[in-house]
Amino acid sequence: FRSTEEFELEREERELAIRLLRRRDNILKAVHLFTERFLRMPLTDSSIEPILETLGHAAEVSRVYIFENSTRRDGMLVTSQRYEWVAPGVTPQIDNPDLQELPWHEAGFKRWVDTLGRNGLIYGHVSDFPDAENEILSAQEIISIMVAPIFVGSQWWGFIGFDDCRTAREWSPIEIEALKTAANVIGAATQRKEAEDALLDSEKKYRLVVENANEGIIVTQDGKLKFVNH
Repeated sequence: FRSTEEFELEREERELAIRLLRRRDNILKAVHLFTERFLRMPLTDSSIEPILETLGHAAEVSRVYIFENSTRRDGMLVTSQRYEWVAPGVTPQIDNPDLQELPWHEAGFKRWVDTLGRNGLIYGHVSDFPDAENEILSAQEIISIMVAPIFVGSQWWGFIGFDDCRTAREWSPIEIEALKTAANVIGAATQRKEAEDALLDSEKKYRLVVENANEGIIVTQDGKLKFVNH
């Protein structure tokens, strides 16, 4: 009887290990997919939403979302949900007004600010979280959660979150590392988009100054006229 029990335990552990490895591989494949996609096209609403869906299926979670930080006029740090994917039967939260300009400290999420701001992770069972966090997360039917920070350069830009609304899930180290890699790729893509936007804005301002200058400005190259202002 003892040997049969040990055999069953070994079989269950082996099946769990195989399932976790398969889930990690699927997450990394999804990360590789959207890394290639972001190299070909800019980060936009239409490009990021399918990525969240791919990540959600790969990680076998109920909900995947991205929040962006900002500072209010009074200097308070807040965060707002920007993107979301939900599995069938799971209640979306993208239109939840409580998740727009949520004040980190006032809402009781100082622990998250300290941890995520140091590039750490938040994960575990919501029932084990402090009361203030538990109240907000439980209202979204979250049982287990994993949150990874998104950094743009050296600045903490926001975070990507993964919810399990069906089971009290244990997040394995290999899953955590794969999902953190996803957050790093999104941060790099966001940084590139912001750099491109800044360059376009600079070019528009430069062109506006040149085109409205009182002096005539001419650019030639190889004996050919390339640009003349009005």
